[in-house]
Amino acid sequence: MKQSPQARMGLAESFQKRRRIAAWFALPWIAVGLTGFLFAAFLGEEHTAREVVFLAAFAITVIGALVGVRLYRCPACDKVPSEDGILLNPKTCPWCGVRLK
Repeated sequence: MKQSPQARMGLAESFQKRRRIAAWFALPWIAVGLTGFLFAAFLGEEHTAREVVFLAAFAITVIGALVGVRLYRCPACDKVPSEDGILLNPKTCPWCGVRLK
């Protein structure tokens, strides 16, 4: 089924909106997690505290990545645009070929 140019443009706008929302939700989580990793690296000899901070930072980073991947999907096929890794701002979806930019 052929899509009209307006429908294709709507999909591109929808993807760009999803991309922005994913960044707004995921990046703070990932930044806090990475900061926690750095903090854990500079903790003293107290291994228990270092391990707790490290595990918390890892969990926060994973949550951020999962939130981002859940939101960052093609509006046409609902798949994450990826080839050898997640494509951050692709022109087209590698799975269905719809224009995303």
